Amino acid sequence: MVIITPVLMAQVPAAFSYQAVVRNNSGEIVPNQTVKFRMTLLRDSETGTPVYAETHSVTTNAFGLASL
Repeated sequence: MVIITPVLMAQVPAAFSYQAVVRNNSGEIVPNQTVKFRMTLLRDSETGTPVYAETHSVTTNAFGLASL
């Protein structure tokens, strides 16, 4: 008797996750509000040429946490 076991291959999604606690200018947490983030990938350095950019609009939770 031959048992054939399927080979499982996991693949990492072509994305990354980001979380941040949002605070206002006074340092207070910003709970349950819509905030916008702009993510930009720069070539070669932190002042390099932008090669990709996207914006996200998310709502913070009760603790000011935003997850992208």
